[in-house]
Amino acid sequence: MKLKKTLIFNFILVVVVIFFVGLLQSIDFDNLGKDSSSVDLKSPQISLVVGDTRVNLEVADKNSNRMVGLSGREFLMFDEGMIFVFPVAGIHGFWMKDMNFPIDIAWVDEDFRVVHIENSVLPSTYPKIFRPEVDSNYVIEVVSGFFKSHEIKVGDILILENFL
Repeated sequence: MKLKKTLIFNFILVVVVIFFVGLLQSIDFDNLGKDSSSVDLKSPQISLVVGDTRVNLEVADKNSNRMVGLSGREFLMFDEGMIFVFPVAGIHGFWMKDMNFPIDIAWVDEDFRVVHIENSVLPSTYPKIFRPEVDSNYVIEVVSGFFKSHEIKVGDILILENFL
């Protein structure tokens, strides 16, 4: 009888350990405690520099971050933005799902040359997908009107500080 109780106890213990190991493996410790709708853009990894203006770019280099982007946020300050870093150059499409404000979008190649721009894209354009006709490695989203006010156009090379 004692051997049977020991076997049952050991079996339950093994099941509990397997459960907790599986639970620990499913936790994304990199983003633990972070609310994806309120990421602090004040501590960026990259800055876009245009003349005397510096825009702090939040980096979206994981698929989960790229899928969410700026969606769900209430606003974007003039000195804030996001850079989407893709592992492979391609025709990367963007839409305005769950966006609350208009933005400018620039597609940029591996040499940081602007290959396509969409200015003042409105949330009401969803589900339209915006995409360039040429490959890009990066996409930069900034407040609406930024590219026109800084006279940034296709062919320009962008200056990015602290790029990964």
